[in-house]
Amino acid sequence: TCALPISKMNNTRPLSPFLFSFRMHMLMLMSISHRITGIIITSLFIILVACSHLSYLGDSWFLWYSLGKIVNLLNPLILLAVTGFTMYHFWNGIRHLIWNLGWGFQLNQAYTTGYLVLALTALSTGACLFLVYFMGFL
Repeated sequence: TCALPISKMNNTRPLSPFLFSFRMHMLMLMSISHRITGIIITSLFIILVACSHLSYLGDSWFLWYSLGKIVNLLNPLILLAVTGFTMYHFWNGIRHLIWNLGWGFQLNQAYTTGYLVLALTALSTGACLFLVYFMGFL
């Protein structure tokens, strides 16, 4: 039984741990971002596969034409976003594999690898977009 009556208990604490009862820090944001980018990349892949299968049904040129018009309007932004999401998810996945090997659990190492993931994401995204736009690989 409880030593204090319910009326005397401190009611300022949350009943259970909840995301917003903690102060957001970089490691928490990177973990949430890793999950979100995985969901976005998977969703885009499913949409791409579904659209390619729709082309076998015949008379779907209008779908491809409409989709192409939308993509052409937003092409640089879409390419930047998808490349950035993919690179972030890739580098953060490598970081998780390193964690699975048992390295990088100390707080300073976790922050160092987090900043390394962000730097590698920016560099690899920039390199991919440079190759696409300035070297003509698209």
